[in-house]
Amino acid sequence: MRYLLLLLLLCLCACEPQRQESPVPDTATAVVAASAPRSFTPLLKEPVEPLLVEASSEALAAWRPVGDERPALLLLANDPLLRPLPSELADEILTLARSGSPAELRRRGTARVSDPLLLPEMTVTAALRADFFSRLIWVLPLAAEGEMNLDALRAQLRDYGALTEEEAAALRPEAGGASGTAQGLPLQIVPLAALAVPAESVVLHIDLSYFSPLYKGEIKTPLYPLLGQTLQRIRGLGMRAGAVTISRSNLDGGLPLETRFIGGDLAEIFRRPELLDAPLPELWDQRSRTLYLANFFQKERIRELLEEMRRDVPEDASVAYAYYQILRQFREGSAALAGLDRAVALDSAYAREYLDLVPLALEKEQPEEALRMLELAAKVFPGDPFIPLDRAGLLLRSGRGREGREILQRLQKLPWSPVYYPDLPQRLEEMAKPTDHPDAPAR
Repeated sequence: MRYLLLLLLLCLCACEPQRQESPVPDTATAVVAASAPRSFTPLLKEPVEPLLVEASSEALAAWRPVGDERPALLLLANDPLLRPLPSELADEILTLARSGSPAELRRRGTARVSDPLLLPEMTVTAALRADFFSRLIWVLPLAAEGEMNLDALRAQLRDYGALTEEEAAALRPEAGGASGTAQGLPLQIVPLAALAVPAESVVLHIDLSYFSPLYKGEIKTPLYPLLGQTLQRIRGLGMRAGAVTISRSNLDGGLPLETRFIGGDLAEIFRRPELLDAPLPELWDQRSRTLYLANFFQKERIRELLEEMRRDVPEDASVAYAYYQILRQFREGSAALAGLDRAVALDSAYAREYLDLVPLALEKEQPEEALRMLELAAKVFPGDPFIPLDRAGLLLRSGRGREGREILQRLQKLPWSPVYYPDLPQRLEEMAKPTDHPDAPAR
């Protein structure tokens, strides 16, 4: 929903194979990123190892200041991540931001647990309040200067809670964008085309949502040229960065799994900035062709390309996932699911697809298949309480009340957040109420 909200805002504004990344970043790497003395590297002129994370909240460990440094946060995202912190949790959130381990940030920084502390869309608010940065530069995903409607921007940011009434009213036009304050610190909002070189060094964060409103398909805005032009613009400004972080934002449902490969490809360009001046690596060129051919319903040729890619890079999860998708188009159900299983084995985040298959199974009146998909997802995401909640509800509706209530009894023991999920305990109690027959469907 948060991406839809910011998309509305924007509507109102008139080779080398990719490295495989786990959705759970390496803890040791993240700790080093957070604690080692920070050097500031010319962005995309010298190699840098970016931190690739699932949710933006996980990047906080890499954003923490070292000593007295206070760089600017350069944020490329469709969402400014400025949702206000709940007042009753603010102190805990700031403690988590300042000193929580990467594992703690990962567990408490998502809505997909019973007791979340920091939601991903609050990440920048937490960082500013924790005094990580000197200011925020939010780069809006606008195709050109002159598209920003300041009145609409004020209203959307105010209504969303990203800015207070006073902060929104104080936004003023400046240098092709707008300037003001957020959380008491300077705020600049600007399209990339109007971004000037900041006086200070930066920490760069890219959320893949940035590209959502800019990408109009392979015919109008081919993906790899879009990525290349974005990074070339950043390189041309000559900024120095103390850290680069990239969030994929797939697991909370913000972005579809089809976008997941972009994070790895962006990370590879930061590792090897010479790629910006070279022809596309073979894998990327093949992927680009599959995206282009999809406009012309050339599924046979797409399948051939993907089979070539699978032979060349058998350990690439995004290729396995794309192959699963094309097999679905050919209605090869068993082979497609085997392909999805392969993608999940390589990158467990692709198990979210099992959840997307549940409503499809129900539409086909296949409740047992829907339950199987939920079970597969639960094995990969054992800490997500909403998967067994969905499974319990389906069991109750299917006349398997005893099994459903056993799950609900376990869920009732979880520490549900009174801030984020105040109604869940009551809902679970209502669902678990016994009926005249233990296996009777829920009323």
